[in-house]
Amino acid sequence: MPIVKFIISSLPPLKNPKVVDYACGAGHFLNEYTTVNPDSTIVGIEKEYRLSKVAKVSSFMYGSEMDIIYEDALRHNPKVKNGSFDVLVANPPYSVKGFLETLSDEERRRYALTETVDEKSFASSNAIECFFIERAAQLLDKDGVAGIIVPSSILNKGSQSITASKGNVYVRTREILLKYFDIVAIAEFGSGTFGKTGTNTVTLFLRRRCDTANLAGTFAELASKLYECEYANGTDFAAVLKEKNLLEKYCEHIGIELPIYETLLCRELDEAIFVHDTFGEYKAAFEKLSETKNRRKKKSYKVLSKEEKEEVERKELMKYMRLVEKEKFYYFALAYKNASEVLIIKSPSGTNENKKFLGYEWSSAKGNEGIKYLAGSRVEVEDETLDEEDKRILENLEGLKSINTPLYNPRNLHDSHKINTLIRTNFARHSGLDPESTDIPEALKPFVTRARLTDMLDFSRVEFDKAITLSPAKKVEIESKYPLVKLGEFSEVIAGQSPKGEYYNENAKGLPFYQGKKDFGDIYLNSPVVWTTHITKESIKNDLLMSVRAPVGDVNLNPFDKICIGRGLAAIRTNELKTQKYLFEFITTNKELFKGNTGTTFESISTADLRNIKVPLPPLDIQEAIVAACERVDDEVAKTNETIETNEQEIIS
Repeated sequence: MPIVKFIISSLPPLKNPKVVDYACGAGHFLNEYTTVNPDSTIVGIEKEYRLSKVAKVSSFMYGSEMDIIYEDALRHNPKVKNGSFDVLVANPPYSVKGFLETLSDEERRRYALTETVDEKSFASSNAIECFFIERAAQLLDKDGVAGIIVPSSILNKGSQSITASKGNVYVRTREILLKYFDIVAIAEFGSGTFGKTGTNTVTLFLRRRCDTANLAGTFAELASKLYECEYANGTDFAAVLKEKNLLEKYCEHIGIELPIYETLLCRELDEAIFVHDTFGEYKAAFEKLSETKNRRKKKSYKVLSKEEKEEVERKELMKYMRLVEKEKFYYFALAYKNASEVLIIKSPSGTNENKKFLGYEWSSAKGNEGIKYLAGSRVEVEDETLDEEDKRILENLEGLKSINTPLYNPRNLHDSHKINTLIRTNFARHSGLDPESTDIPEALKPFVTRARLTDMLDFSRVEFDKAITLSPAKKVEIESKYPLVKLGEFSEVIAGQSPKGEYYNENAKGLPFYQGKKDFGDIYLNSPVVWTTHITKESIKNDLLMSVRAPVGDVNLNPFDKICIGRGLAAIRTNELKTQKYLFEFITTNKELFKGNTGTTFESISTADLRNIKVPLPPLDIQEAIVAACERVDDEVAKTNETIETNEQEIIS
């Protein structure tokens, strides 16, 4: 399969490596690796007996010696030792309920992720893909490399509060990735990559960090000492840091001056810190903490004087902010030490474009089921002894040898104009063998970008969930003499929700239903063509409707009393019609501010991100003047277009 060849050919060449696939199935990855590197020692682990036999037979057919172990890779096996493999390639299972129940207590204790699941939830927990990530960290030797296919949701699913007693399994999985691996590349593929699974996937190309360097432990100790006051006041923090500019780099990244930030570290806090948005939000989050509310209910607190209560609250707020910032600084330090920029590969969203990108398609046509390779030239098999079906199969297999895809060149796996070579080169950069950055060829730029890992994490939110975005936000700053205000502070943002299709109709029953940009006019929504009798989320007259799924940022005003909006739209509602019209004009001319940033295959923006976007908010009379000026320009354009159309008609006639 092309994806198998792509992943294997993207890994760096190693001398006599020990290779494992811990969910080997029929052995496709391992057989391909043997073809590329015959001197490797191969171990496959498969829990399904039939597939383990197929893998063993397949290895004989390829002329290779493989040790195929019939076992659940998450279970302990004396033949599979931690830290003993140089290469790990796998497409492990995902979303398997009850897998924790198949492990013994001792085996479950081998995984830190088990702590995120209550014992009573063992039967319903299905995040098996997360445990396979932790298993990879266990099995790989220092500097070992991996190519692992997992659901793309592993990059951004889940959240956890800093004060929560139990973590979230997906957030903890990302913590494992950041602690124990350099992330070399992430390749995102759509739902049609592996047939009709309906799941978007990413392939993680990783290098196991060297335990002797022990970055995770070093930075954990450093963060604790900085934020838990183990250093005396007045310490020169630059001298404390082994990486002298690390704290400065963090402050630069979050946009705060180092001297102001240092006052958070066990000194007299500079109130100027709260001018910074995130620290202002810490105050609001602190007020909502159950610990804060419960403390204020205690008798011992109520008897305190006003000054004593203020001092208690100040100390507790400092403690809370240090706790959150300590964690952020720790993961910033780990991400900052990622050996080089991450290579990001994203498949196109269009069906036909995606087929060309992959180099194959899946056919369900009767008599032609299965994978069909899109070869650069047609291959014909001329053999009178074969029937037409056998010829078709052989021609398709021969087509694999001349497949046309930007992922790799089947005739030259070192083709510098293919994505696999870019990834392999990035592995070399991570190992220090090739410090020079390789330019991305023009033909690959629609699919490939580079980003610093620190830019792929969002340090601006109070709840730091370590989500890894594949669309790092480009800082677009609006300069204005008017105050920049978050959209969510002066408007209500309502996420659309689509009803089930069974409630749709074209008979004007229920409310008009609008799904996305296809329903937009120039300024106001087009007349409805679909209605729904099941109302999920409503929009009212003069709401500003934004397309929040590709394309993101287009806006229209709602001219109807009430409509139902689907998941492709969000309603933005203020108390002033003037502000609604002002926002329409502002967003229309500043769409780059509203680009999606979730890292999914289809560009989208969440309502949380939308609420956090800052826009200049002038007084109402200035808003009205801006709208009037824009409308005059629109009128002039309309008149000009009308004149052009009239002249064209006269010329034709």
